[in-house]
Amino acid sequence: MRRLKSPHLFLKQVYKHSKPLFVLMIAFVMGQLYFNFKIGVLYYPAVYVSPFYLYGMYANAYHVNDEYTITEVEVNGNLLQGKDFTPQQWDKIIIPINYFNEIKASNRVYSTHIKPTLTKVGIETNDQNFLQSCTAGQFKSWYLPYLQNIIPAKIKTLQIRKRIYRYNGNVLQPNNAIAPLD
Repeated sequence: MRRLKSPHLFLKQVYKHSKPLFVLMIAFVMGQLYFNFKIGVLYYPAVYVSPFYLYGMYANAYHVNDEYTITEVEVNGNLLQGKDFTPQQWDKIIIPINYFNEIKASNRVYSTHIKPTLTKVGIETNDQNFLQSCTAGQFKSWYLPYLQNIIPAKIKTLQIRKRIYRYNGNVLQPNNAIAPLD
């Protein structure tokens, strides 16, 4: 395999090989430069450099909240902790609960934004195709056997709740206020 000594030699070879590909590559580069300037420099200089380089997560200060709402799962009286599971197992434990908790918000977005927009453009919607319905009891009856496949011990009791944790100095401490799965 031959090494190219500079980028302009590469572009010459692409031009000789395929003129449409050359034009596409130059258009892509010009588009990137345009968006870098238009979006990155004019509107969000500290955040965007291009669609490929997003500096926002590094360029801005990270603000720590005073409190966080944490999902807790208690099995047989023992609180499950992420450190006791692989990241994949912990995701399997927590993510379905988070999805269940977001059902109401999802239905609200459909009702307030999606349905009116579709109606305005003349597309009729059937709410049954978009709205999600699942009660806490239905979720728990599905979640219990699902969780049993992850946890080796036989599950006798299962508690799922949200607890608010607040900073006390530099330590995140649980608040006594807890909310059951809704």
